[in-house]
This record gives sequence, structure tokens and C-alpha cells, in this order.
Amino acid sequence: MPITDNVLPTALFYCCDTNLRTDIMRDLQGDVASMIETDLLKAIKRLAVKEESTLVQRIKLQRMTQSPGSNIRTFLASLRGQASLCQYIATCKELGCNHIFDYSDEIIKDNLVRDAISNFPTPTDITGSKAWFDFWCSIETTHNILLTNELDNVFHKSKEIIIQEMKEGVRLFDPARMTCLATDWSVDDVGFY
Repeated sequence: MPITDNVLPTALFYCCDTNLRTDIMRDLQGDVASMIETDLLKAIKRLAVKEESTLVQRIKLQRMTQSPGSNIRTFLASLRGQASLCQYIATCKELGCNHIFDYSDEIIKDNLVRDAISNFPTPTDITGSKAWFDFWCSIETTHNILLTNELDNVFHKSKEIIIQEMKEGVRLFDPARMTCLATDWSVDDVGFY
């Protein structure tokens, strides 16, 4: 059954969540059912979209952390998405040049990646260990990072913890348990689960 034009604004209104409906009623102070659809849509867009300043976006970017066990590619995509909101861009000032420079990757590489390496939670299980190696391998190949003594120590300590976890995993290995051996999309590695 199609929605007729006279019922469309009311149906659209009830598709909104409760908070937005309350905001619309306060803002419009009229009968939503008698409104034109385009006017209601304009009101919804105006009230639903709340812009945040660039500074707020940059603070959010600086506070982003990777949760233990999460995939580094997902985290990096989240970083890039947030960095795109931060407007780390500049337009060329030369006459006839319209090139736009985007510094988002530089900001991610310089600050957030180093912080992520040094603040990466100590792996306590196989999932955390896998997250660390995924993280380290992707950073190592895509960024030129100066490996300070502090970062080197963190890396070596994590390797020791991973080795201990692997020993525990071998001790708990049950030959009767089904195991899948599969490639993990890298050039020379094989993973198991």
C-alpha cells in the first residue's frame, strides 16, 4: 500500500528517533501532519546534523586507541576516517595551481602510530599476540619509524610474552581437537585457528 502525500510527513516524522521528534516539535511548534514534505526534511536535516569544530575532531583523533585484539587494518581505517574530518589540508598558493595537499597520513604516521606502538597493551593471550604482530608488520612496511630504545624494549618484551603464551598453547594442545591450517594472506606466513 503506497503512502499518500497527505500522510507522508507524519510517516516521515515517526521514522525519526524520539529525541529528534522532540527537537522537531520544539523547533517547529506546529502540526507536523499539515507540513509539506520538503519543509519537514529541511527541519530534520538542520536538527539531526550537528557539526563539530575541527579542533574537536582533532582531539578525538589524538585520543583514539586500538582496543586489545582488534585488527590493525580496521583501526588504521578508523584513524584515516577520523583524520579526514580534521581538515589537515592546504591549497597551493601559486598562481594557476589548484593542487590540494592532504597531510592526514603524515599526522597519523608521526603522532598516532608512534603512540600506538609505545602504548600497545601487553599481549596476554594468543589474540592479543596476533594483534601485536599484525600491527607491527603493517607499520614496519608502510612507515619509516625511528625505533627508539623505549620502542625496541617494548617490542622485545612483547616477543618474550608471546613466546611464553606459545609455550602455554603447546602445552594445552589437544591432538583430538580439530585445527584448521590456512594462509593469512601474507607472502610467507601460515596461520592456524
